Amino acid sequence: MLSFYYTSLWRKIRKFENQVYELINNNLPPEEKYCMDPQMRRAVTSIAFNYSEGYGRMGDKEFSHFLSIARGSAHEVDTQLTLGEDFGYFPPNQELHDLAERIIYELTLFMKKKERDYNHEGEDGEEGQPRLPRPPRKPPRPRPPRNDPQ
Repeated sequence: MLSFYYTSLWRKIRKFENQVYELINNNLPPEEKYCMDPQMRRAVTSIAFNYSEGYGRMGDKEFSHFLSIARGSAHEVDTQLTLGEDFGYFPPNQELHDLAERIIYELTLFMKKKERDYNHEGEDGEEGQPRLPRPPRKPPRPRPPRNDPQ
């Protein structure tokens, strides 16, 4: 598997993270230093952290779990951006909301793919084992004639 650094989703996450950090640094008032500021920073970095940690996991089920956390964090940041706009801290930025929605969409697609892959793994439910096709059944052997003593 290639490193997550080479995925287009990773590049979108990093772009989003950088733009949110810039917005926080340039726009949040001092009274939000201990409230909205750290919460937004934790949430936006959680997207990247959970995507990369999930990518490093061995099984599809674990990967999907971390993608779900990253997706939840992306929703959280999108909501925080909306609240920041409502409070007058941030200028309206539809491009940033669109990027958040794109990240959420791609994480959702990736999760669904991983969940499908997990549901089609090894016959004993072992993670990481591809499901092998079953060999065709052999026709039953003809039984020898029965000798009935009559």
